[in-house]
Amino acid sequence: MIEAALYLALGCAAVSALAGCRAAWVLVPSVAFCLYADGRVDFDPLTWLMIDTAAMALIVGLTRTMTRADWLIFWLFFAAWGGYFLPDPPRYTVSVLVTIAQLLLTIRPGRMARLVERWKATFAHRHEWTDLERRQA
Repeated sequence: MIEAALYLALGCAAVSALAGCRAAWVLVPSVAFCLYADGRVDFDPLTWLMIDTAAMALIVGLTRTMTRADWLIFWLFFAAWGGYFLPDPPRYTVSVLVTIAQLLLTIRPGRMARLVERWKATFAHRHEWTDLERRQA
């Protein structure tokens, strides 16, 4: 069940990345890589700390100004780091819950609304073009 929530949050963050959220640009590939590596590579806290540190540096480096959500995403990495040193079942749960929270923090309603309006305009234009073709036929 927790994996379903993670994949749903990942999808939401991917749409947010399309809307221009720079933190989502970093988190979506990072989480995708971690999902790919999970189970294929033995867990080593230092490796995951390095991946998180690189993601943190990219989030700070790519954003012009850090929003409150960006800062929360940044500080949630420290909560994840504390979870890396727990035994296995709680470690996985803490990591996934922190990741879900970070991904959901990338959702910016204003940007998402502008993206939806752009898509609507694109599809409305396509619909008008189809009507024009029908009139010419």
